[in-house]
Amino acid sequence: MSQPRLRNAQCNCDRESGEWKDGDFEVITADRVRFRVPSYLLFWASELFRDAQKFETNSTSKTAFTVTLLDSEIETAVIFEHFLKLITDLSLDDLLMHGRDPNLDDARQCNGLIKFVIKWQCSPTIFRTIRTLLEAKASLSQAHALLVFTAGAVMEDETVCFRAIAFWDASPKLVPSKWPLWVWEHCPFRYAAALARSCSSREGPLAALFTLELDDLADE
Repeated sequence: MSQPRLRNAQCNCDRESGEWKDGDFEVITADRVRFRVPSYLLFWASELFRDAQKFETNSTSKTAFTVTLLDSEIETAVIFEHFLKLITDLSLDDLLMHGRDPNLDDARQCNGLIKFVIKWQCSPTIFRTIRTLLEAKASLSQAHALLVFTAGAVMEDETVCFRAIAFWDASPKLVPSKWPLWVWEHCPFRYAAALARSCSSREGPLAALFTLELDDLADE
């Protein structure tokens, strides 16, 4: 992932955020959408955003800070909107509560948000919030459990993965050949392979098998 770029010059954009218009911290996403966010929100959430205090703009402007995001995978407007929802409402419902099973876009956005939070070195509170919200959604359906497992794998958080696995232990056998394509696209290989091996053998509790397979793959 490319590094964040902090700057005090105004940056061109193609459109403005419909909701975030009045803050003193200007964020230009990789797809050229301008957000104006209260700086205290970003300073609370991220150590790197706090570093932007060194980049004050003209004191006559209502914009005190400007950051330009460069990563077209995880620093887009839709990911940044999810991030703002997370730090203001402590919610992932926009990602996980659709009244339907998650799809490729849901997986891309959920995992993009987690990668964004990791890249921007967000506070431990943000990570604990994500973990709690994910674990609460694992029992909605097998597909939701797969999304939670994939998100836990991206975070390298085995606790989140185990929560999803616990749902499968109480449900019909989950056949890896029937997993949605987005699992293979977005789940880190070691975690996906360990889960696939565990589901295929089913010679004991799935969580215990997963732990053994994950350790074995780390040694290969």
